[in-house]
Formats: sequence, C-alpha cells, structure tokens
Amino acid sequence: MGRNTIEVESDQENASTINATMAHNIIGHCILSGVSEFCICPGARNGALIDCLKEVKGLQTYFFFEERCAAFFALGRVKSTTKPVAVITTSGTAVGELLPAAMEGYYSGLPLLLISADRPRNYRGSGAPQSAEQVNIFGIYTPFSEDLQFGEDCNLQKWDQLTPAHLNISFEESYDHSFDHLPSLTFTEPYKKATTVKNYQYDELNLFLKESKNPIAIVSTLPEKDKSRTLEFLVKLGIPVYCEAVSGIRESVRLKHLRIKSIDKLWNSADSAGVSIDGVIRIGGVPTCRLWRDLEKNRIKVVSISSLPFPGLSWSDVIHVDLSEYLGRHNTVPHPCATHFRLMQTIDHAAYSKLSDSFIENPKAEKSLIHSISNQLPKDSIVYLGNSLPIREWDQCATYEDRGYRVFASRGMNGIDGQLSTFLGLCESTKSNWAIVGDLTAMYDLAAPWVIEQIKCKNINIIIINNSGGKIFSYLFKNEQLQNNHTKNFKYFAKQWGLDYSICSEFVITENRGPRIIEVIPA
Repeated sequence: MGRNTIEVESDQENASTINATMAHNIIGHCILSGVSEFCICPGARNGALIDCLKEVKGLQTYFFFEERCAAFFALGRVKSTTKPVAVITTSGTAVGELLPAAMEGYYSGLPLLLISADRPRNYRGSGAPQSAEQVNIFGIYTPFSEDLQFGEDCNLQKWDQLTPAHLNISFEESYDHSFDHLPSLTFTEPYKKATTVKNYQYDELNLFLKESKNPIAIVSTLPEKDKSRTLEFLVKLGIPVYCEAVSGIRESVRLKHLRIKSIDKLWNSADSAGVSIDGVIRIGGVPTCRLWRDLEKNRIKVVSISSLPFPGLSWSDVIHVDLSEYLGRHNTVPHPCATHFRLMQTIDHAAYSKLSDSFIENPKAEKSLIHSISNQLPKDSIVYLGNSLPIREWDQCATYEDRGYRVFASRGMNGIDGQLSTFLGLCESTKSNWAIVGDLTAMYDLAAPWVIEQIKCKNINIIIINNSGGKIFSYLFKNEQLQNNHTKNFKYFAKQWGLDYSICSEFVITENRGPRIIEVIPA
C-alpha cells in the first residue's frame, strides 16, 4: 500500500526544516568569512539557500540564468571590492559551468567561493537526474573544499582566501522554507586576523643584482596596496623599467626617466646588438610581453617577486612573498648600469618614434585606434582590456599621459572566457566604465548583458574591435582556419539586450546615453 498524505506531508515538513537549518548555517559561515555578495543561479535544489538570503539584511544579491556568466561576474566583483564573493548553483552540469572561473581565480589568487547544492549522498553513482559526482569536482583549483550534509560542521573559517573555495551541500527534497525557528542573520564586517611579519631572505635578489650588469625590470599585475612600494623600489634601484598597463604604474611620472616603451622591439631588433640584456626582475603577475615568452628559449637570469606562487616560466622559481613588505624591507641601492641604460634608451626612443609615426600615417589601423581610444576616454575611467590583441596593443600603443585610468584584465589563465561578465562585475556607478575586447572574445560571452539591469550603472561602454576573426593567430600560423574568420557584426547583439549601438572605423568619443556597444572596424 502507498503512503498516506499525512505521512508524505510530514516528511516534506521535516525536509524543509532540515534544509532551512542547513542553509542558515552555511550563509552564517559565509558572513563570518566576509562574504556580503552572492551571485545566484536559481534551481529547485538550492532553494533553501536562496530563501535564506532573502531573510538576511546587509547582503547584495545578483541573479543569473547561466552559471558561467555568474562566476565570471563574481570574479569582477572580487577584483573591484578585494573581498570574497560567492556563487550559488543547483546540482548537476550547472556545477561544471563554474570550472573556467575557478581556474582563472586560482591563477589570479582571487577568493571566489563556489557553493553547489547537491542531492542526498545516497544518490551518488546512481545515474539519477542531476546526480553528478560533485565532490572535489574543481580539483586543485579549489584548495579548500568541503562536502556537507545536515549535522556536519562547516569549517569555512579555515579558508585562507588566497584561492577559490568550494562548498558542496547535500539537501533533501523540499520547496518551502521557514526560518522562524532560527536566529536572524545580519552582515557585519568580519574580524581581521593579524598578519605575521616574515623573516624574508634576500640572498637570491642580492646575488642577481650583483651578477647582472645590464638588467631590466618588468612589472605586470599589481594589487592596489603594492603599487606605492613597488614605485619606491624601482626608483631607488634605477634600472630600465617596462610596465604593463595592468601594473597601474605604467604612466607614473616618477618612472619617466627609467621607462622603456618598446621592449619587444628592443629584445628582437637587429639594431639592439649592442644592448645585451642579461637579467630580468619580474614584479607582480606573469607578464604579457613577448620578451617574457621568449625567455623560455633565450634563457637569462630571472628573479620573479610576486604575491602569487607562480613563476610564469617552466624553468624558474618565484620569490613568493607579501610584495609591499618584501620590497619595503630590502636595502635597495642604485644599480650601476648607466652606460647600458643610455644605449637602451636611444634604441627604445627610435623604436617608439617609428610606432608613433604609424599612428598618423595609418589612423584606421588597429594599433592606431587603440592609441586614439586611450587619448579620448574620460579621465579616471575604469578600463578593462580583453585578452589577445587588445591587452598587447594597449601596452604598446596607449598614451603615456597619466589620465588616472584603473586598468584591469584577466591574466590568470589568459583565456577569453567570461571577459564581458568580468568587466560588468567591475563597473562602478560613479565611474565611466570601458571594456575593450576583440570580436571572438565578445562572441564567447553573449549572455553577459543579462546582469546590466541589476547593477544600476548607466555609464557602461563596450568597445568591440571587430577584425573578423582571431587575428593574433595570423602572426603565428599560415593556416587561416585557426583564425575563425567570419563576417558577423554586433548590431543585433546590442538590440537583443536593449543596448545603444554604433559602428565606426575611426573612434570619436560621444556622450554616453546608457549602456552601449561601440563596434570599431580597423582598416
């Protein structure tokens, strides 16, 4: 005989109470860990978590129909706030959609918290609907990971927040959740743990500075807190410096007498035979420039100093430290490389002058357009550079006038995944916000504008440089199929999301009337 209605209703009530209690516990631990923003992809399985968030004061929630966009948007919010942000999904393939963002977050050192709802444990391996093997699904990309069910303790406070984390929560079947029996939750800033000063060793750096007669410094992605100390170190050291845009110090007037602008030309040009770079100090993230990639084959002495543990080369190591503390404690003295430096600057000036002339001679060329854009954006704008050509061309061609731009990019995996979503997560209502991406990068994230109505920011500008394919591969391969050539434009992409749209071959900034797509066609 079947079970009667009263028994079924009783089981449902018990399941709802269990799930509400568990959701309340999980959200409480998130709050204690400093999470105040949640990107939610609704589903029946994660209903208790969503209902719980409705009851909590002081939290910001964003809703998505698609998980990959949600996770990359969350990465943008982490970059913007420098605080952990959570993504909540239902079970099954929805969880797998978070992997690209987890990979990016891991190599960028970002505290992305992934919370996946799961079916009860007895369903595992059964092949029942939405019963995937979700435990440790992200592997090394979530060093902190817990699989929890009712009655088990959550230990999220053990998460170091230096990399992404994963909580997998097994819920019973339930739909209505009451939290009346539980204490109310309110977000408050968590207690900040005191940091311990490390006894840093400087033998490797000092030996490098002693042995390298003609060194150069390359500075890539820097956290905001490390920019001032890095500047102090570079000015004291006095060696040639190449700063990528994501360093945030590329245009600093304090580096004007040290700055090298055309490092790739300097490294590869036959004219540079008299300049023999014999060492590289890398500070910050893994660089984009060609010189860095060439070091895989043309090996010279390299010292990498970074708050991330990745050397960026297959054959070298990294001094993994708190960057500001390490550089601030180093007994830095000027390096004796004046003769070498003068010759290098002469070659660099000639190379950059030739590049500058090309902006006038070919104003519709892609590099010229990037130069023009960099001169026209409003001062103090947020600028997000998509991977592939835009980030390389901005480094090479953007103005060196200090216009106060805050430049971001996703350089953890160097992928084109989720670029528009990450940019939208970075947008601020009080700023002019600009993304500069390639056509294939934009196509890879066509669902991104879904969230625009929720972030209440009108000054959103997405520049899509449409060169009809992945033209970066044209420099590397003869096979045109690798470029994914196409004849598409973005008029109807803009129309679908209700965005203003314009197309041009020469960039001239116009007044922002709301979120918009500006399609630029290089000649």
